[in-house]
Amino acid sequence: MEFRKQIIRSSSSCDDIACEADYKRINETVEQVTELLSLYYGLNNYYLPFTHDREFNGNTPYYTFNPEAADIFLEELISTIDELYWNDYPLPEDFFEAFDSDTILFYKSYLYLIIRIASIKNPYSKEKTGTGTFMELYNMYSDFVIPYTEDIFHRKFEIGIRDNELPGIFEVVQNMCVALGAEDSFLHKAESDSEQENALEQDNNYKLETAKCNAAAKGMELEQFLAMQDYLNENKHHLLQQKNEEMKANLGDFPERDKFISYAATFRDLFFRYNNHRIEHYIDTAIKLFLLRNNMSVLSHDETYTDTQSKIYATMTDIRSFVKKMQKEQLYKEDLRI
Repeated sequence: MEFRKQIIRSSSSCDDIACEADYKRINETVEQVTELLSLYYGLNNYYLPFTHDREFNGNTPYYTFNPEAADIFLEELISTIDELYWNDYPLPEDFFEAFDSDTILFYKSYLYLIIRIASIKNPYSKEKTGTGTFMELYNMYSDFVIPYTEDIFHRKFEIGIRDNELPGIFEVVQNMCVALGAEDSFLHKAESDSEQENALEQDNNYKLETAKCNAAAKGMELEQFLAMQDYLNENKHHLLQQKNEEMKANLGDFPERDKFISYAATFRDLFFRYNNHRIEHYIDTAIKLFLLRNNMSVLSHDETYTDTQSKIYATMTDIRSFVKKMQKEQLYKEDLRI
């Protein structure tokens, strides 16, 4: 008889309390592993000393953006990415084809944007932002790849009724461009009036049909449901205006405004050529190498590296023993059933 494992617990029979406990265990483990990686690679360190000047208001320190220092920091990261490309493309013709001028410009635009964004408090975000840590940079480039082709992105987010929340870094870049008075400088406009008109007509028809279904489901008249939707949209618009004013205040006298807007446009123009996990890997590795080489990681020193490796190995050994014990107990129970 062929042996087949049986499902012990099924999601179809999992009650709310048990499900909540399952999610809690997974989420707590993710938080622990994330914190471990942050400590291990040094992602909890601040990058601001490499891109900003430290000043004081009385005894309270604050940072002001230093364009020259930021350029040095960016060039170091680009140089490290260059090194990584050479490792992957040892033949000169392969390297120069992969790491051409557009590739370099794309990395510069993206890295410039994220170091500016990670130092600004974002009122649109539910998460804590503006910390100026390498971890915040990591959170942005770990969400680099988006599940859209350029055509789908353009139709869904750039033309028609633009009320969908933009994915990844696009949302905060657009919000900052709006706050800087350059709302139309980032996203691509419709190629023609007819493209925009067709998209608006399609979106309006879709929203009307959706409203009819929702109104019927709620037992409401269509006019009553549409009035309620208009009220909610007005409140949403008012809230967005408040957040925009807050963003303007947070940006203050934003240094290199035009450069930020220019790099935002460059990033949008080139993004879909580089929307892949390979680019994400290069940025991730370059930042970890920067931390390692600048004495900001446990990997930076032989002693801390060896000691940490030993501790992690010991922990993994303990976990493996727990897993093996659990597997043996499970096999014993299965043998009893057979």
